[in-house]
Amino acid sequence: EKDYDALLAAGPKFEALFADIAKMDPKLHSEKRKENFLKLRSEFAEKIEQFAAACKASDKDLAYEIMPKLHDAFEITASSLLPVHFPEFDGIVISFNLITGSHLPANNIDGIKGSTETLVAKVSSLNEESLPEELKPHKKEIMAEFAKMQTAVKKMKECCDKDDMVQFKKDAETFKTLMESFITKYI
Repeated sequence: EKDYDALLAAGPKFEALFADIAKMDPKLHSEKRKENFLKLRSEFAEKIEQFAAACKASDKDLAYEIMPKLHDAFEITASSLLPVHFPEFDGIVISFNLITGSHLPANNIDGIKGSTETLVAKVSSLNEESLPEELKPHKKEIMAEFAKMQTAVKKMKECCDKDDMVQFKKDAETFKTLMESFITKYI
C-alpha cells in the first residue's frame, strides 16, 4: 500500500533494534558456521545502515527500494542460526521418545522391545558418512559420542532380552543423557 510514513518511521526503529543483534555472540559448535553468521550479520548491518540513512533523509523511493533487500538480509542471517539438519538423528529421537513417552508409561513390553530393536538399528547406522557437512570437522569427537550411544542402546536391548525393565529404565536414562548432550553440542 506504500505507506511511506510508516516506512520512513521504521528506519530509526530498525537501527535501534539491530543494536541487540550486533551484540549477539551465538554459541555455534563450528567456527565455519560462526564465521558465516558474522559475515551475514555484517551484510545485514550494511542494509540496516542504508535503510536508516534513506529514512533519515526522507528518501521514500530509496527506502522502498532497500526494504526487500533488508528483509532478505534478515532472513538469511536468521537462517544461519537454525539447527543442523540431521534426519538420521531426528529418527533416533522419535524412536526414543516413542519408547519413553508411550510404551514405558503404558507398560507395553512388546512395544518397548520392538521400538528398542528399531532404536538399536538406527543408532548403529550412525557413522561418518551419515554426518551432515557442518559436523564433519568434529567427526572424531562425534564418533566417540556415537560409540557411547551404541553401547547404551545395546544395554537397553539386553535388558529387553532379559525382561529387566528396572535396569532398562536406568539404561534409557543414560541414553537420554547422551542424546540430549549430543543435541546441545552439535545440533
